[in-house]
Amino acid sequence: MDSLAERVLPWHHHPNDANIPRRRPWDGRAPEPPREPETEMSRAVTGAVLHAKLRWIGAPLLLTGVGLLGKAVYDAFFLGPLWLAAVAALGAGLALASFGANHDTAMGLAYQGREAGLPLDLKDELDAELERDREGVLALKPTPAIAKCIPVVAVCIQVFVGTKVFGLGL
Repeated sequence: MDSLAERVLPWHHHPNDANIPRRRPWDGRAPEPPREPETEMSRAVTGAVLHAKLRWIGAPLLLTGVGLLGKAVYDAFFLGPLWLAAVAALGAGLALASFGANHDTAMGLAYQGREAGLPLDLKDELDAELERDREGVLALKPTPAIAKCIPVVAVCIQVFVGTKVFGLGL
C-alpha cells in the first residue's frame, strides 16, 4: 500500500531512498510503440516526395497569374493603374518560380536519398534528370523552406491582384 506522502507527492522521496526505483503515475494512455529512428536518408525521401507533389501547385498558379496579368494589362490600356500590371507580372513570375523551386528541391532531395527507397516514378524522373543534366543535378542545393514559401507568396499576390482587378474589396 502506498503511503500518504507517495499518493500526495508522487515524486517526493527521502534521500535514503535513492536506490528505490520511483514509479511514474499512470496517465491512462497506452505506452507508445517504439519508433524506428528517422534517418537523414528517409527525411530526404519524404521531402523529395512532398516537393514533387507540391511543385504541381505552380501550374494552376501560372494559369491564374497569366490571366490576371492579361486583365491588368487590358485595364492599364484604358487608364487603369499600371502598377497593378507590374504586381500581376510579379504574381505570374512567382507562380513559375514556385514550380521551379519545388522541382529543384525535389530533385536535390531525391538525389540525396537515392539509396533509401525512392518511389519508382521519382527514381525514374531522377534518372532522366541525371541523364539530361548530371552536373546541374549534382550542383543542386535543396531549399525546402523557400520552396514552400514561394507558392504562398504567389497566392497572396494573386489574391491581392484579383481583388483589385475585379473591384472586390478586402
